[in-house]
Amino acid sequence: MQEKQRQFSSYIKGLLPLKCPRCQKGDIFAGFLTMHHYCPYCRTQFEREHGYFTASIYIGYGIYMAIFFPIFVVLMIIESSIYGWMGFFLAMALFIPFIFRYSRGLWLYIDEWLNPRDKEQKSSRYE
Repeated sequence: MQEKQRQFSSYIKGLLPLKCPRCQKGDIFAGFLTMHHYCPYCRTQFEREHGYFTASIYIGYGIYMAIFFPIFVVLMIIESSIYGWMGFFLAMALFIPFIFRYSRGLWLYIDEWLNPRDKEQKSSRYE
């Protein structure tokens, strides 16, 4: 039980700065929206198969709705002005890249937790 708690806390510490789910040292993203294909530190391949990050779309949608649906409901109830709605849609547009990054990172961590890679597994398939 303590091993699972220790693993969960280390996953949270690695997910927040978007580090590799296996070593938690290498960065997942090379740029703001550009991902590394492999971890720069442990060389773990992030995309296990073609279409791997499709599940992150569903995670991103869930995050997006959890943040913006309550705000939408409040704006509907108070019958907000056009400026309130413009601010709402601007905030939605500005959050898209951040939600993209964290949904992919969260999917990598969920997949590593459910289907961990072997410690000896090398990602030399394409090297």
